[in-house]
Amino acid sequence: MIYFNSLGYQDYTPDIIKTWLYYETGIFDKKMLPDGTQREIIKTLSGMNKKEASEFISKVLNFIEHSPILNGANGQRAFILTPELRYCWTRGIDKDFIQAVYGEEFKERDEAYLRHQRSLTCIYCGGKSGEAHHLKNHSGLGRKNPDWFTIPVCNNCHVPIMHGKDFMEGLKVVLNGLDIETFCRCCYYKWLYSY
Repeated sequence: MIYFNSLGYQDYTPDIIKTWLYYETGIFDKKMLPDGTQREIIKTLSGMNKKEASEFISKVLNFIEHSPILNGANGQRAFILTPELRYCWTRGIDKDFIQAVYGEEFKERDEAYLRHQRSLTCIYCGGKSGEAHHLKNHSGLGRKNPDWFTIPVCNNCHVPIMHGKDFMEGLKVVLNGLDIETFCRCCYYKWLYSY
């Protein structure tokens, strides 16, 4: 609340902000009224199923990451999402989702996705990113892997960590049991169908 008060939003209580987030990013349900008409009502997190809750959380996290209101002076973010929080959706990945992801044929190059990756916080430390790191896996000499096979990294982590032998160990909590290729495919798939 201190942050919102500093912006001049003193009248916005936590309940008002929560209700606003539900309406902006939430899941709606139709209810039949006694007069026979239908009314759309907002579902709260406690009333959502697992898939709806995952979608809601993903939308809220995206809002936090990209909202101009939540960015401070000089482009510094007021709220930094830790990698564990940003990628918490990986805990809800099921076999059907993975099957759908692998059923898609992704294009090799996608500059819009690389711009998106560069706008995210670093997957390793949570700091300001700025780079989309192409992972090395099955690429031949002089051949760059597809743009969907990237992760967002900051300048500080790029060379010493991403090119180090133990970088995968540091990503275990983010990957939540997924291999890195499946993780990258899921990120790209979510981006394609969410943004």
